[in-house]
Amino acid sequence: MSFLLARAGLLLLEIKIRLNRSGHLCASLAFIVLQRVLISNLFRTTTSDCFRSPFYKLHPVMSRSSRPQDKNRYIHPKETSSWKEEIKVFDYVCTGNFRIVPPYHYEFGSSIKARWIGRKLVEVFAQEFPHFDDSTSYFEEAMRKGRLRVNDEVTDVNYRCSDGDVITHFVHRHEPPVTSQPVTIVGMTEDLIAVDKPGSLPVHSGGRFRRNSLVAVLAKEHGLFDLHTVHRLDRLTSGLLLLGRNAAAAERMRQEFEGGGVQKRYLARVVGCFPAELRVEQPLRVGNAREALVEVHPEVRPPSLRPRHLDVNKSAISLKNRKK
Repeated sequence: MSFLLARAGLLLLEIKIRLNRSGHLCASLAFIVLQRVLISNLFRTTTSDCFRSPFYKLHPVMSRSSRPQDKNRYIHPKETSSWKEEIKVFDYVCTGNFRIVPPYHYEFGSSIKARWIGRKLVEVFAQEFPHFDDSTSYFEEAMRKGRLRVNDEVTDVNYRCSDGDVITHFVHRHEPPVTSQPVTIVGMTEDLIAVDKPGSLPVHSGGRFRRNSLVAVLAKEHGLFDLHTVHRLDRLTSGLLLLGRNAAAAERMRQEFEGGGVQKRYLARVVGCFPAELRVEQPLRVGNAREALVEVHPEVRPPSLRPRHLDVNKSAISLKNRKK
């Protein structure tokens, strides 16, 4: 069943790409309607079905009193464990250029923040997580059906947040696809591991990604667990990445990075007529982190970058970026 869902998701993605390229408005609108109908029928899940899922049984919702935490720190059950159990309940589907994770059940959790106290929970979540066409209606329904809970209990839609509350949101999660390019281990010692991270793959779980992350792939396909990040590469950036195999080694390498003992070089390939000399001095900032869009903004301190040519061929120009 998981394979069929993944294939359906891939088919929808390929159709969307082709329609976007064709530019036909009517066809694009028809696709949106078809997509919603398919998703609503393929992925419809009742609350009782959610709580019977195999992964949920591995990590049952803990009562507030049994969680190893203080009242202001939410600790998810999976934070106290590694990927050793979770990798047993899913498989990647690699088709063409995509690595796909079949949809699965997942529990998000959060402690109450100070700015939420006294406000309606529905209003807070609709403002903090505006990911739906009508976020208020979505979260009201989630509260009524028990998918959005306070201290592991179903509450009224008019509930107001109190200090010490723990909020859990149980969802059917659909992660975006990433590249099917394999994660290659370049070198490994007792303390460190160096990997070639493909572009489009985030280093660790966060936002829309969990199982489609570098640490998850290393656990699933290479049997490497309890890794510690030393530095980061953006999701869309490929390249060499160091990970610590224990906390002490990772901290030593972090100090090397912070002290300037490690230098990083970024290479870019561009297509078209590129000038021999170029200086980047416009003030740049990330305008949309979710879509990785960068914009010129006058309030940001301008960089001083001087890319230079490394190689020129018919298809692209390789550049190296260096800071002045």
